[in-house]
Amino acid sequence: MTFTVPNTISYHMSGKFIAESDSWVHYTRKLDDYELMLVTKGTLYIANEKNQFTVKEGEYIFMSPTDFQHGFKESRCSFYWLHVRYKNECNEEKDTRIESHNVQTIEIPQKAKLPSAERVIVLLKQLQDSDRRYENEKFNSFLAAAILTEIELQTKNTGNIQKEQSHPQEHLIEDIKDFINWNLQRNLKVSDIADYFGYNEKYLTTLFKTISGIAIKQYILQLKMEKAKITLSDTNQQISEIAYSLGFDDVHNFSNAFKKITGLSPTEYKLNYGKEKINREK
Repeated sequence: MTFTVPNTISYHMSGKFIAESDSWVHYTRKLDDYELMLVTKGTLYIANEKNQFTVKEGEYIFMSPTDFQHGFKESRCSFYWLHVRYKNECNEEKDTRIESHNVQTIEIPQKAKLPSAERVIVLLKQLQDSDRRYENEKFNSFLAAAILTEIELQTKNTGNIQKEQSHPQEHLIEDIKDFINWNLQRNLKVSDIADYFGYNEKYLTTLFKTISGIAIKQYILQLKMEKAKITLSDTNQQISEIAYSLGFDDVHNFSNAFKKITGLSPTEYKLNYGKEKINREK
């Protein structure tokens, strides 16, 4: 799907849906908007006139307006949803002005798994907070475009990574990243990673920075803070619980690290982005 920006994507509404039973099925309706659905738990079974889509945790579906959107199988799931409208009716004067400014486009697959769904969820949370706080259509529409752009970059970069891998040890770095992601709950040290993979710590540190462009310690910290942001905004966990779940043995150290990365304390972040619209009647 391709959209030209700016001034063509218009925000309509957004929220989070949580199914309350295993027998939930998406109801049948006419869909007038474009709808993004990003699954955070379980599996969503959704269809239109022509196709059925099975959307698993960490995947999204982006559906065009249709006369027959419906669920085709029971499931218990939760997902964020975003409705946007696409303004493609422009008069000749506007067309000329847009062409003269070399309008950009957003191109995203209809359905894909996101390498970092948490980043999109954080943006969706910020959009919900903006909608609640300001009710400003222009701001909301820019945020909606930013969400689609984030999806575009994630889906395009996934392919680019596969095509551009040239360093003989690049597969090792990807394995290390997976290992870090699986062990975010630990107070993970570079020496632990080096021991696990059987490499010299100094060599591994240099190699990781050369290929990834970021130090291992900084990469670990950024992943932990991404996880912390989504947990702060999407759950009612106490800050101390989040800190301990991410391997910090001291809440003060966690708070300092969080503020260094985000510019906000965990409490400030939760106050700004910790409220959500939950829809149980989707």
